[in-house]
Amino acid sequence: MTKRRSLRLRVTIAAGGLIAAVLIIGAVALAGLLRRALEQDTQALLNQQMDEVVNLAVAGELPRLLVATGREIGQLQVYDSQGTLIAATRGFAETAHLNIIDPPTTGASSYAIVSGDRIDSDHGERYRVAARGVDTPTGHVSVYGVSSLSAADNAVRTVVLALLAGVPLFVGLSGWVLWRSVGRALKPVDAMCAEVDDIEASSLERRLSAPATDDEIGKLAKTLNHLLDRLDADARRQRQFAADASHELRSPLAAARTQLEVGLAYPDRADWHGIASDALIEIDRLERLSRELLEFARADAQDHIVRMDPVDLIELTHRIIASHPAGSTPITWQEPDEPVWVRGDDDLLTRMLRNLISNAERHAHSRVDVEVCGDVDQAWVRVVNDGPAISDNDRERIFEAFTRLDAARARDAGGAGLGLTISRKIALKHGGDLRADPRADGASFTLWLPAAKPPAVS
Repeated sequence: MTKRRSLRLRVTIAAGGLIAAVLIIGAVALAGLLRRALEQDTQALLNQQMDEVVNLAVAGELPRLLVATGREIGQLQVYDSQGTLIAATRGFAETAHLNIIDPPTTGASSYAIVSGDRIDSDHGERYRVAARGVDTPTGHVSVYGVSSLSAADNAVRTVVLALLAGVPLFVGLSGWVLWRSVGRALKPVDAMCAEVDDIEASSLERRLSAPATDDEIGKLAKTLNHLLDRLDADARRQRQFAADASHELRSPLAAARTQLEVGLAYPDRADWHGIASDALIEIDRLERLSRELLEFARADAQDHIVRMDPVDLIELTHRIIASHPAGSTPITWQEPDEPVWVRGDDDLLTRMLRNLISNAERHAHSRVDVEVCGDVDQAWVRVVNDGPAISDNDRERIFEAFTRLDAARARDAGGAGLGLTISRKIALKHGGDLRADPRADGASFTLWLPAAKPPAVS
């Protein structure tokens, strides 16, 4: 597997490459614009000189010898209609032929850029050629003007050479600055990585040294600290849960062991039938606790509900109430006429409602009332018992694992304090919630679930 380059190197290469591309494109554009501007200046000067010659020709005052701007700049020649040279400037116009492009008609102009071998046999030079057709008192003449572009080419060449030397230097300097800047910017990240590596499961209370700035690095440090807060809280809850579970498991084991040790110490006086009966009671408690712990682990480990089928809460509640043994606390409920549909896992919803109703039965004095309702947005189930009331301070704490509020909810009354915890977890995973209602007498729990459309009839 190929080792990936560091973020610092990748950012430096990417930014340096972008700077190099921009500089190269800018250098090419600059050289092109400079060349065009210099050529236009050369053409403008040549046009001014040709204007003077044209004016002289039109006035019939054209001299044989014309004034040039320089030996290779502003060189002029005038030809009559038969192609005879009638005027020229001093310089190479005295010996060379400048009429290398077709003569234009009267009032027209022609322009071209030609190589030096067509003018004075200089292969490495370029020339700007212009021609105009003019009517004079003596007839039609053609005025030709030529200027060398060597000055423009030399200026462009100088700029290009300077850019060729400057661009790599600037790119290298920019890369060095970027390397240092990115390294300085990522230095807090390296420090945070080292701190995170030093944090062990037993030291989750430690936090990262967040920079004082409010930039992305500071936000990353705060996010990581929030993550450590959640991990620390989860670890504390797990340790507390393990301690509570250990205590719950140890109590029936200790009771059964004590009874058996007493019986073995006095075998002739021991009531082995009573000892066996008491041991079975403790084993039954262990079995219930193990079952609740397994349900709790399954509800806690399941990140999402795999099955989301249409479930009728009316039918589900009726099934649970009908399955309760005779002689238990009476349950009253009025079955609605219309089904109340939700979507979810039938097994999990059954476990949740059974836990809720069983909890109400354990703490009721004489009766349990169940109500199921629904509308287009949500469905709810309310379970009320006439047992001890739940104080405002305990209405949230009661959903914590292994919570027993008072003697009325003692160990001998039934579960280990996991039923409501499991029920709320299942409700939350279905997009709903389970709450204890404020009530002066008795206890009331309300379960909310998102409503669903009834299944299509096939």
